[in-house]
Amino acid sequence: MSKVKEKKPKKGFLDGYKTYDTKEGFGNLGEWRAAWKNRMDHQEATTTLGRDDPLKTMGFSDMPTKIELNIRYRELVKIHHPDVGGDPVEFKKVQAAWSLLMERIK
Repeated sequence: MSKVKEKKPKKGFLDGYKTYDTKEGFGNLGEWRAAWKNRMDHQEATTTLGRDDPLKTMGFSDMPTKIELNIRYRELVKIHHPDVGGDPVEFKKVQAAWSLLMERIK
């Protein structure tokens, strides 16, 4: 008796990836793109930081270069991101400090 191997169905390009399903409240692709483009503005960043100094929040003593700022931002986001168990308030402060310092560098 010979065994006949069953052919597995080929996986599509997006099989296993996150799809944008609106019934679960995630929104559609257009809403995701709009939210991505809508970054924290100057007023919101200033309100979020309050009296805190953006340089001290990011851990700098003097004005960093753009590359140094981006490297430090990525390091702090890895620590404070709520998805990895970080503090959401600190995460928001890091975002606000990064936003204000990027405005000064440009």
